[in-house]
Amino acid sequence: MTVQKKARVGRPPRTDDPQRVLVVLPGELREWLRNRAAAEGRDQGGVVADALRAYRERAKRARKRP
Repeated sequence: MTVQKKARVGRPPRTDDPQRVLVVLPGELREWLRNRAAAEGRDQGGVVADALRAYRERAKRARKRP
């Protein structure tokens, strides 16, 4: 007779090694971020991370220009 493993309960462990960073925002931008994240159905950190990735790509292209 084989013993079945019990199903894992909860969210699986993260694999992306997240880091906590404190960012101070003006109130107006904070409200926009809160609303944008709610409209997109994701957390505020995801919106900020995507914005920083896009900024990094634009900066990389700007450095390559002669």
